[in-house]
Amino acid sequence: MAMTSTAEELVRIIGPIGAKTLCRANGARSIHLPAALGADHPLSALLGFETAARLVRSLGPGRLYVPRWPEADGGGGRAAEVGRLTAEGRSAGEIAAALDISERTVHRLRAKARG
Repeated sequence: MAMTSTAEELVRIIGPIGAKTLCRANGARSIHLPAALGADHPLSALLGFETAARLVRSLGPGRLYVPRWPEADGGGGRAAEVGRLTAEGRSAGEIAAALDISERTVHRLRAKARG
């Protein structure tokens, strides 16, 4: 069984940049926290060894369910970014690539903003 963490808890443990990086890379997935973390472990590559070690020390070895970063849940951050980039004249394809979302999502968020 995987332990679940909140984005706020991750921010407290590994800081806002580390938490955002982890959530954006692994959000809505379960990852393995090793008992012995090496510099070559994927978490070390993603977060840096010291930050990854802090995470493992705080939460211990085992499975960790990583939440989505709050913006990725449609909390307004993504929609606001689509609106800002649309106002700059960016195409749906450019916006999708910049925000790492599908063009369909760009079109859906634009339609929702128009009402």
